[in-house]
This record gives sequence, structure tokens and C-alpha cells, in this order.
Amino acid sequence: LPNMFERCVTIGSAAKMFSLTGWRVGWAFGPEDLTTAIRTVHAYSSYCAPTPLQLGIAKALDQFSHTEAENLCTLFQENAVLLSEGVKSVGAYPLIPEGGYFLLADISNTGKTDVEFMRWLAAEKGVICVPMSVFYKSIDAPKTLVRFAICKERATIEKAVTALKS
Repeated sequence: LPNMFERCVTIGSAAKMFSLTGWRVGWAFGPEDLTTAIRTVHAYSSYCAPTPLQLGIAKALDQFSHTEAENLCTLFQENAVLLSEGVKSVGAYPLIPEGGYFLLADISNTGKTDVEFMRWLAAEKGVICVPMSVFYKSIDAPKTLVRFAICKERATIEKAVTALKS
């Protein structure tokens, strides 16, 4: 779209991109007036990721090809479709994403709140999801949505689907 660069910031996460859970290394790029504000907020709200992790991610990004990026997008999309089959088997309605790292599911048909569903799923199936209400400040946050990470290796998703269907 015309003039989008001047109005958009692209944000990335190495933890999601390279399946490096716990590596709090990310980036943001865009027009200077927007990224200046981001740097200011970052300076006062968080601490720096360890230097060796930053150097490791910089090296990985230097070597990351366009083909690898396309393969990663395909993997995440296929993971979402595959995981959605398992999610359906526990009475939830998956919301297939058009991009990103997560599959959301509407669990209103289960009769459980998002927190109750998360606890039940972990105890009964050994699969972890995150209740979306934890991302809200308001006590009247929706309690019928959960999210599942799709930024995983295919074998991890397959294992989760097997567990969900058991």
C-alpha cells in the first residue's frame, strides 16, 4: 500500500522465528520518528538481552535466507492447520491465522472459562495453552479464547495433536 513505510513498524522475535524459547531477543524497524519512541519506551521498561544472545541472533539473521523464511511461514501455517484438528477434538473452535505465531481457539462450547480449560487441558491431555484473558487488565475480559503456539517443530505439533485426540 502507498505510504505504509512511513506509518508502520515491523517487529520481530528471534524466540518465535528460531524456536528459541526464553531468548528475549527481538527487533523493530521502521521510520525514525516511530522507532525513536520505541527505543525510549524500551530504555525505561526493560533490560537488555544478554550480549551473547544478541550476537548469536545477529549471526543467524545474517545467514537466514529468503527460502528459509518462506519455509518457516509454510511450517507455521501447516502447523496451524494440523493443530486445529486436535483442537476440534476437545470441543474447541480453532481460528486459523493468516500469519503469526499462534492459533486461537474459541472454547465457549466446552462450558469452561479459559483458565479452567487451560488447567483441564494440561492435566488431562498434557498440552498447554494460554488463556487470552491474562492479556487484559479488565476483569470483564473475554474468557472464551485460548491460544496455542504454532512456532514449533512439526514433531512437537504432531505430538500435541496425538495427545489432544487421545
